[in-house]
Amino acid sequence: MDDKRKQKAKQRYIARKKAYIRAKRQKERRKQLIKTILLALILTMGLSTAIFSFLFGVQRVEGFGMTPTLVDSDWIMISKNKKIKRFSVVSFKTPGKENKSFRRVIGLPGETIEYRDDTLWVNGQEQPERFLSEAKEEARENNYSLTENFDLNEVTGSQMGQIPADMYLVLGDNRTFSADSRNYGLVSKDDILGVAELLMFPIHKMRSF
Repeated sequence: MDDKRKQKAKQRYIARKKAYIRAKRQKERRKQLIKTILLALILTMGLSTAIFSFLFGVQRVEGFGMTPTLVDSDWIMISKNKKIKRFSVVSFKTPGKENKSFRRVIGLPGETIEYRDDTLWVNGQEQPERFLSEAKEEARENNYSLTENFDLNEVTGSQMGQIPADMYLVLGDNRTFSADSRNYGLVSKDDILGVAELLMFPIHKMRSF
């Protein structure tokens, strides 16, 4: 009987030891799995952040040159690789200054630009600016020009005739108060940081461009 009890006790001990070893191994496997998952999440977030930073950026609007389209302290997501088109709203390094600005692209490389009688003329053809319809109507009612007459030669200070390659003429939507190409000249493609993609904040104003 004593031998049987000893044998059973030994078997119980061995069973408990095996169960302990299994539990310990399972715990270690769970720890390793959690570490692997966390590492994968960190790598995924890091890669996603790197990709986002390469393709997009977020910038705060400063000043009122783009009112009412954009106002001071709006937050804008910009696309760094989106094609620049006429009337695109772009972010760029302000020529001669250290700050960044948002303005609207009016003139593209190779074009002649002129404003006459509050109307945009591109290569001699009238180009409607629908985003200024209300502002122009208000200007007419109050007997003033929203955009004073000027041509490309006045902007560049030379007789170049056309906008050079990789250069853009930009204006603010708040035409009567905006500092833009009329003040600091054409903007180089190298200084353009991106095209406005999304108004992110304030949230109640969120919209795409």
